[in-house]
Amino acid sequence: MTVELATGTEAAIEHLNENKGYLFAPAYAGHLSVISDRADEMKESVNTFLEFAETERKLEGLQTKIRDIQS
Repeated sequence: MTVELATGTEAAIEHLNENKGYLFAPAYAGHLSVISDRADEMKESVNTFLEFAETERKLEGLQTKIRDIQS
C-alpha cells in the first residue's frame, strides 16, 4: 500500500516536471487515482488501528473496575 502510494506520487511528480502544461494526460490522471486510492486505504487502516487502541483502553478500564469490585 505505501509502496504504491510512493510510486504513484513519484510518477505524478515526474510527469509534472516533464509536462508542466499537460495536466489532463491519462497517465497523470491514473497516477492521481492511485495516490487517492492508496491514501484512502491508509486512512482507513490508521482509523482502524486507532479504534482498536481506544477499544483496548476501554477494556483495560473495565478490567480495572472489575478488579476493584472484587477487592
